[in-house]
Amino acid sequence: MIFERKSIAGKVALAQLLAGRARPHKRFTLPLTRDAGRGDVEFAVRALSVEEQQQAQTEAMRHLTTTCGWQREDLVSDVGEGALNLELMTQFLARALVDPENPDAPMAADAGAVMGAGAPEEWRKAASRVRQLLDADEVQACFNHYIAFQEERSPFDQAKTVAEVKEMVDALGKGQLAPTRLMRCDHTTLTRIIDELVARGRTSTTPNSSDASPVTSSLEASSATSASSTEAPILFGSET
Repeated sequence: MIFERKSIAGKVALAQLLAGRARPHKRFTLPLTRDAGRGDVEFAVRALSVEEQQQAQTEAMRHLTTTCGWQREDLVSDVGEGALNLELMTQFLARALVDPENPDAPMAADAGAVMGAGAPEEWRKAASRVRQLLDADEVQACFNHYIAFQEERSPFDQAKTVAEVKEMVDALGKGQLAPTRLMRCDHTTLTRIIDELVARGRTSTTPNSSDASPVTSSLEASSATSASSTEAPILFGSET
């Protein structure tokens, strides 16, 4: 589907272009255990804007330093990074969790909160509810669904297997794909393409070299990196 272009004074306004289009959301179920037993609970997460993500990051740091008494330098330790990552996930979920039956209604915030524009205190209350009602593993599980949803709707192309990487490299070499297509690839895919090109270069210049391509090990390393990034999806503090 192509969004209808709406112009103001000859220019396409982003707000006009996206007007009336709700942020996408995705429903999922999670098995939770409480006193009454174990059962599946339905949740839903919505996409967050850049502004909302930045607010979540700011609030995570504020909560740990102001409310919990952490020093910024303590957050670079293993324990500190764990606390920061958990609080980041909590802040993201406070904004991303929505009612599965009514995705315009935040699940953790008060009913009167406006999605994406609530006062800071409203989202602090929402984050507090997430901390009170979910344990650390449940927060991680919900956040994993949020990350998976973000990857699904990402505009970047991803080559996740050796065959996909080789197919893309072949297509680029034969001119079937324009080089500008690389601008749509995510960082991991670009790294895998580079690994494959290096492997092919070594094979062509070394007659006795093995035909085996190191892209396989690169994919394994990338998978391990992706797994660890789920636990620490947002880097905050040292790079800002």
